[in-house]
Formats: sequence, C-alpha cells, structure tokens
Amino acid sequence: YFAEGDEHRLARFQSALDAEDASAILLARGGYGLARLVPRLDFSRFLAAPRWFVGFSDGTVVHQALNSCGVASLHAPNGTTLANAAE
Repeated sequence: YFAEGDEHRLARFQSALDAEDASAILLARGGYGLARLVPRLDFSRFLAAPRWFVGFSDGTVVHQALNSCGVASLHAPNGTTLANAAE
C-alpha cells in the first residue's frame, strides 16, 4: 500500500526534520499514513532551527503538530501538484 514501510518512511522524514542545511521541507505528495508517523517524530532539532514546512492533504497533521509548538508552516501545494500546475 505504501512505497516503503513505516520504519523507512519515519527515518526519511526524521532526516528531513533534522537537516540543518535545508531551508524548507516540501512534501512530494499527499496520501495516507503520515498521521501514523507524527507521534513518533522528534521535532527537537527542527524546533531549534525552524524552517518552512510546505504541503497539504496528509501533511495537515504535521501543520497541526508544528502549530501546537508555535511554528508557522505553509498549507500549500505539494510537489506533484506544483508539477501538474505547469501543464
């Protein structure tokens, strides 16, 4: 059902949160499953140096988590939606 299992997806998302050289995190696509990962994510490094989180659909749960920490985010098109907008 998913491209990868929860553990792989959790590790990839955690890596994005922890990447100090990133200026934003843009979701590639929406879907199902991110709500299962958010409770297991460690936002501490991200909160020490917040950057933009951009996306919608499944990403709404991340917006809520960030909002509860006082961090602004952008509820905006995912990467695949932006790519399709050029057509």
